[in-house]
Parts: sequence; C-alpha cells; structure tokens
Amino acid sequence: MSITINTLGKDQIPSIKEFYLAALEEEIHFSAANSFRSVDYSSDSKARIHVFFENAYMNDHFGIFLLYVHQTLLGFIMLSYQDALAEQPTQIGYINGIYIHPGHRKKGYGHLLMKRALEWFKDHDLEVIELNMTIGNKTVEHFWSKYGFKPLETVCFLKIGCP
Repeated sequence: MSITINTLGKDQIPSIKEFYLAALEEEIHFSAANSFRSVDYSSDSKARIHVFFENAYMNDHFGIFLLYVHQTLLGFIMLSYQDALAEQPTQIGYINGIYIHPGHRKKGYGHLLMKRALEWFKDHDLEVIELNMTIGNKTVEHFWSKYGFKPLETVCFLKIGCP
C-alpha cells in the first residue's frame, strides 16, 4: 500500500478546502453545543478559506500535512504554534484539526498523521500541545486519550441573537 504524508503545497489548496468543509460539517454534527453553527458553502466563504490556507502555507507558524493513500487524499492535520506570552512562559503548539475521510477510518491513518505532527512540534522545540475537542464524540475522546491528552477547561458558547 502506498501511503505518503506531504506538507501542504500551493497546488493542493483547492482539494484541502473541500476536506476542511467536510471536517467542519462533521464537527457540528457531533455537538449539540455547536447547534447554532452551520457551514457556509458560499463562494465568498470558500474564498476566505482559500486565503486562510494560502496564508498558512506561507507562515512558518503553521504546519499542514496531507495524507495520501494510492495518491488519493484521505486526510489532513493542521498545526500551529504561538510565541510565548506573559501568562505562558513557553511556546504552545496547537492541533487545529485532524480529519480522515469517513470511509477510511480505523486503519491507523490518524496515528500516522499524529506521528508526523509530534515530529513537527519537536522540530519547533515545542513542549506543550493544546487542542479543542468536541464533547460527546467518544471516538475522538478515545483517540486523544491514547496520546495523553486530558481535559483542562471547558469552552462555553452563547448565541445572543445578533446578526
């Protein structure tokens, strides 16, 4: 089986956009807390996502890795880090998202992406990694617990009805 993990290239931005939208749709589906969110498939929204990935592609503080099996894109992981601030004396790495196409889960692909992510964090001398996880998605909770992630705080949302 031919499996490769590539760093996002400029020519891959159109395909990662569609995967990113699919990941957002799935995250919203799993969380009642996100019930006020929806995925915007408009051309304006897709253009903003395109600009985001172009900026991330050119920024050393971002790492986006794409997983291919037999030259077919099946998943990605998005990483970033932020320089140390007063309240955090060390740089913190962030896992901004991981996604494997639903038909190809439970085959170890997420773990391959995590292995690459951990290498990237080590290459950037990061000692702390943070991520947000949708509450109630037991599969995701189990996946992250294998790497030692533990809940630290709860993020709360309130929809106030403003346009």
